[in-house]
Amino acid sequence: SEFQSKNYTFIVLAVYDLKLMHSSFLRRTIKNLFIRRFRNLFIRRFRSM
Repeated sequence: SEFQSKNYTFIVLAVYDLKLMHSSFLRRTIKNLFIRRFRNLFIRRFRSM
């Protein structure tokens, strides 16, 4: 019984950790996409001037 509850806690922590990693990865990817797009716009505008 005690072993089972420990196992359950471990599984919950592992899933939570995976979700955290996933969300931070998504955030970083989205940020990179935005930065790239913004840089492209900025370079284009700068060249046209």
